[in-house]
Amino acid sequence: MTDPAHAYVSTHKVFDSAGVGYMVRGADAPPRRVACGSVESYMPRLRLLIVALDNWYGSARLPRSLKGAGFEIGLFAPPGIFASQSQDVDKRLPLAVDGPPRVLEQPAWQAIAAFAPDFIVPGDEKSVRLLNLMATSRSAPAAPGIKSALLRSLPSKPGLLSRGDMMTIAADAGLACPDHAVVRSCDEALRFTERVGWPVYLKRDNTAGGNGVRRCADRATLASQFAQLTNTAMSLWSAEGTLRRGRQWLRSLGLAGDPGITIQAAVPGEPTFHTAVALDGKWLAGLSADVEEYYPRPTGPSTRVRLHGDPAMDDLARRLTAALGYNGFCGLDFIRRPDGGLTFLEFNARPTPVAHLGRLAGTDLGAALRAALAGEPVAAPIPTPPRRVALFPQDWLRDPRSAERAPYHLDIPTDDPALLAALGALLPEGWQA
Repeated sequence: MTDPAHAYVSTHKVFDSAGVGYMVRGADAPPRRVACGSVESYMPRLRLLIVALDNWYGSARLPRSLKGAGFEIGLFAPPGIFASQSQDVDKRLPLAVDGPPRVLEQPAWQAIAAFAPDFIVPGDEKSVRLLNLMATSRSAPAAPGIKSALLRSLPSKPGLLSRGDMMTIAADAGLACPDHAVVRSCDEALRFTERVGWPVYLKRDNTAGGNGVRRCADRATLASQFAQLTNTAMSLWSAEGTLRRGRQWLRSLGLAGDPGITIQAAVPGEPTFHTAVALDGKWLAGLSADVEEYYPRPTGPSTRVRLHGDPAMDDLARRLTAALGYNGFCGLDFIRRPDGGLTFLEFNARPTPVAHLGRLAGTDLGAALRAALAGEPVAAPIPTPPRRVALFPQDWLRDPRSAERAPYHLDIPTDDPALLAALGALLPEGWQA
């Protein structure tokens, strides 16, 4: 039998604002929730550590859904970050310093040692970079066994993959990919356009939410955006500008560590994406979302989506997570072509902003991960009609007072006042649900 000190005791059922039932330990105790189902008296209490270094909406919504799946939640993050406001964080491990990943490595090892997680989830791109650095670093934590939890939470071969490398892996796994190349100079990019035509997309590595992606429809725009993405659009005589141009020159010779900029041909169709969770390279569960609105246009993050099951995307996600030996949450971006086929655009090695919404689509990504970690069967998805969702605060940043959200599920954390206040502070006074 599971040690009661590391278990949830089922005493009675309560329901949250979405009508989802949970088991709680006692009437007077803070809710320690696990999703209702076949749970009778004890459920393994696995610990999950969220690493959130950027103040991003997606990681702020993870504690609620993951705690509801049966995890004890730890958070390693700077004070005041959105995720730290969630009432579903059990243990906060504040980060007192800021800087590049090398500076954060030792505090992160200390946080892992203090919380002793069974699994670690990076909440944003900066956290992905830090965890992969730690996994491949020669420095080791003081206590034996601490690194095993980190390695369990990353792909079988940890390390950062460039967008170009990911395209190669995806193509080898049988995913349709757009015409693309890695370019290290504007001249190389222009030669690519001579072959594929306009428009094209420039993409810089280690970016998210549309940051680092530029749509270019002509030579002048491409030249300007390439300079911005490679940080060479600096004052001619500034020291920083000289340094940036030096790095650009080395990149053009293939002598710098920077992999360059990925350029992709545009693919006709509509944007769609898939959010999944995997363990040991096995896809466990996923949900798909068609993008109905995004902001800012033309490359900003989704603000309104249509959630649904999609066997074709499930299959493509299975192939790619298997090829990567992937562990944890991820997102795959596609274009649905006019013929109904799917063209792969990019892979995100972290949860997407809809990762907490699986139950609306008949699945629960957190529950699937908890079951797999515990050696239990993963529940099959429940067939569910498509659900349209307005993401908060993203869609309210696009239009604070829209009268067109009536058909949508409003993803507002009304039952988490501190988190709602923190996210609502981004919006103008008088915003309307």
